[in-house]
Amino acid sequence: MAAITPVSDDRGERIELYDSGATRHISPYKSNFTSYTVLDPPVYLNVANQQRFPAVGTGTLAIHAPNGSTSSPITLTDILHVPAVGYTLVSHRALDKKGYCASIGGGNLKLFALGGKRVAHIPQSTHSLYHTTHLGESAHAVETISVMELHRCMGHITPASAHALVEKNLVTGIKLDPDSQEAQCNACIFVHTTRKPVLKMHVSPQVQRFGEEVHMDVWGPSPVTSKCRCCYFITFTDDATRYTVTYLLCTKVEALGAYKAFEAWALAQQHCMAIKVLQSDCGGEYLSKAFDQHLKSASTARHLTVHNTPQLNGVAEWLNCTLVEHIQAFTHSSGLPKFLWGKALWHMTWLKNQTATQALDGLTPHQVLFRCAPDLSGLQQWGATVWVHDADSSKLDVHVQEGRWLGFNTESHAHQVYFLATRNIMAKENIYFSTALQLKGEEIFIPGTEREQRAVRPASSTTSPPPTLPPIQTLALKAPTPTSPLSPLTPLSDTSHALASTGVEGDDEADPGRTPLLTHTRKLSCTLHKLMEGVGVSSTCRSNLSIALGLQLLGGFDNEEAKEAGGVWSAESAFNELEDLEWLKHILAAETVEVEVLEPCSLAKAKRCPDWPLWEKAISEELTTLKTASTWRLEEAPPGANVIGLKWVFKAKKDAAGNIARYKAQLVTQGFSQISGVDYDNTYTPVVKLASSHAIIMMANHLRLVLHQVDIKGTYLNRVLRDDEILYMKQPPGYAAPGSGM
Repeated sequence: MAAITPVSDDRGERIELYDSGATRHISPYKSNFTSYTVLDPPVYLNVANQQRFPAVGTGTLAIHAPNGSTSSPITLTDILHVPAVGYTLVSHRALDKKGYCASIGGGNLKLFALGGKRVAHIPQSTHSLYHTTHLGESAHAVETISVMELHRCMGHITPASAHALVEKNLVTGIKLDPDSQEAQCNACIFVHTTRKPVLKMHVSPQVQRFGEEVHMDVWGPSPVTSKCRCCYFITFTDDATRYTVTYLLCTKVEALGAYKAFEAWALAQQHCMAIKVLQSDCGGEYLSKAFDQHLKSASTARHLTVHNTPQLNGVAEWLNCTLVEHIQAFTHSSGLPKFLWGKALWHMTWLKNQTATQALDGLTPHQVLFRCAPDLSGLQQWGATVWVHDADSSKLDVHVQEGRWLGFNTESHAHQVYFLATRNIMAKENIYFSTALQLKGEEIFIPGTEREQRAVRPASSTTSPPPTLPPIQTLALKAPTPTSPLSPLTPLSDTSHALASTGVEGDDEADPGRTPLLTHTRKLSCTLHKLMEGVGVSSTCRSNLSIALGLQLLGGFDNEEAKEAGGVWSAESAFNELEDLEWLKHILAAETVEVEVLEPCSLAKAKRCPDWPLWEKAISEELTTLKTASTWRLEEAPPGANVIGLKWVFKAKKDAAGNIARYKAQLVTQGFSQISGVDYDNTYTPVVKLASSHAIIMMANHLRLVLHQVDIKGTYLNRVLRDDEILYMKQPPGYAAPGSGM
């Protein structure tokens, strides 16, 4: 059987195809059957293209075959009704069984009935087929309808398009009623209504001062929670400076707390006296009763956008879109986990404040707010590989850990580093951005001329300056006037003056473009001036004895006094041998750098260290030792008394393997708050730096001396004070007695 294409039964054309390969008559036109019987179950027919069509009925069908200028009726019996086919298929085999004879030749098909009468003469078509086409009764029927009926029948096309179909004769069988008019279609109103465009215009001119209008918006939730388990972030953008502050939120309810933090920051930094207008959308996190009460108490007006119209909050909405796009770019290019999107957000916010914008006529928000150009020194690509100095490694371990750079830590002036091995984020200062790391002790930065500093600067780049030794300072006191009863001060040597003014010894050529190191002069305090002029007294307590007018300053020691003191360095030969030891400077510098990395310089930094519990234990041991020795008693200081300050000094002692064996905390006085000759006569240094011990060991080895070492767990420099010697000190920082004063 030939391939068959299904069509609808009610179309106007009727096609009859005469096929010599078909075994049965089939037709889709049920309405033309004169007799009909339903087939249950249906019979399936196979065709040449492997399709199967069900025959649902059988009966008798009369066709009209063309026969020259006329047509002859032919009755097809036992014909199958197949609705899926597209035409009537006349089988030559079935006609032959009924006594018909077919003749094909000369491009024509001729059918003869019994007795030799010709009943059909069908010419061959261009596709070498023998078929006939009959037009049904409705093929050329013309129906007059209105334009709105045609509009609805054609699937609610526009009335203009319906007119064009008929007027341009693009369709047949219909005619438009000339008296019909276009009317409103309710269905089109419900389905074709769209949002009106938002005008791109400012409702009010841009403000000129910080805080006059602030744009706020919340983004989220994020499909991935951040490192601190946050799913949202909120942005605050000042309209005048376009400076943006961002906060991470766990829930939208925290929006009020974030706004209070932003408001406190703006007021504390004196950017504004108050926030006048707060612009936001109609989100529920902004319309709570607590939020309304806070804005009312702060005299802040609220501007809300229309519901479901984020375009009216364009500054904040566009900022959120920009920030999220850059976060996606950061995580994609770096390959870091997506839960770091919070750190990427903070870094992108910082970059946005350092970037010029058209709203500020090409200026940056940082420059407009702080009146200075932003400093981008040390800026790296987000997610770049960095190497962090590991101060806890032993002598045989490597001294760096690999991490990924996540931006600047603006609170501690350090860098945010993510460690892949531990999945931790820490603020670090000693980091390298180059694989050519400087080996420990390879090159040390020694203060000197700018030419020497350029020569010893390491090849690897770090954002923080390398640790340096403090510059040599000289103390120059004003010479006494002739009328002053003071003894003359011992002048500083010429060598020290030259060293402080020109730099390190060995600078053969002075750089004319370099500013020389200035000597630092310590001015006399007001109390010392009064004592020198004979106006003031040393103490305000009546029980204390007054001292004589003026100050007696101690002079230097001569050689005899030095010998009596048993000083080892009285031998001139030893000093001569140590004068050319240039390596001693490098050793002191290297050891000082290592000590500064391990030991915090203040109590606040010690509390931020990961090993704070060990430092806290050392502080407790030091306080116990001092209390056992009855070092002080709590009293109220009299008015005007010189109260000496205290500070904590932290030391990390190492064992032979280089590991930290003990954490030691020492409570020392602040010497700058005391006056020589008034509060003390002699000074002592109970704390010895590890660098000094190493230097002594090197000196003893070089001079072939015998060195003895004694380790004492806790030492306390004690001297019995006279009755007229009373010192007032502040309580230990961070450990004052409850309910007491200083």
